[in-house]
Amino acid sequence: MARSPDAPRRWPVRRRVAAAGLLAALVLLGAAAAMLLADRGDRTPTGTAAVGGPFALTAADGRTVTDQELLGRPFLIFFGFTSCPDVCPTTLATVGAALEALTGHERIEALFVTLDPERDTPETAGQYAAAFHPGIIGLGGTRAQIDDAARAYRVYSARVPLEDSALGYTIDHSAFVYLMGADGTYRQHFSHAAAASEITQAVRAELER
Repeated sequence: MARSPDAPRRWPVRRRVAAAGLLAALVLLGAAAAMLLADRGDRTPTGTAAVGGPFALTAADGRTVTDQELLGRPFLIFFGFTSCPDVCPTTLATVGAALEALTGHERIEALFVTLDPERDTPETAGQYAAAFHPGIIGLGGTRAQIDDAARAYRVYSARVPLEDSALGYTIDHSAFVYLMGADGTYRQHFSHAAAASEITQAVRAELER
């Protein structure tokens, strides 16, 4: 049946409602964006990753090693555990080779932090690290100390049960070697597959800054 000339036209009404709804959504999004910007204040991005921070761990000889003691020269740091079957020994061997290529005046600290304080004492961690290179310092501590350090370096770790193994469990974890600057800030990281020469070159470049 033909529409009466006096009948209301509903399509334009629906379009106006949709437009009003879209406008309301945009207003809400704009308000949310304004709130985020207000929360940021005058902060501007620095381009530096939020990796690193305060820690207090224990070396094999019982002394406490803190982040403050490392200020003044770059350092390398890696988190793992002594029962690790492949990634940790491979990575530490690479770090050892990188340190071996450095000359006397280029020597820097390299730290291995255990993620398994229930099985790895500071002495165990120290002996394990030194087996790859005497310049790698193994560190342990309490569960809380380890968790604090891992959190500061954005390290992921999770205990994984091993029902058919005498070990009882293993630890799934991220495996990056971090290069930290002399001021304690993050410079770059290397995967467990990185070449020793890549780490050596980066350390030398950092020492020349």
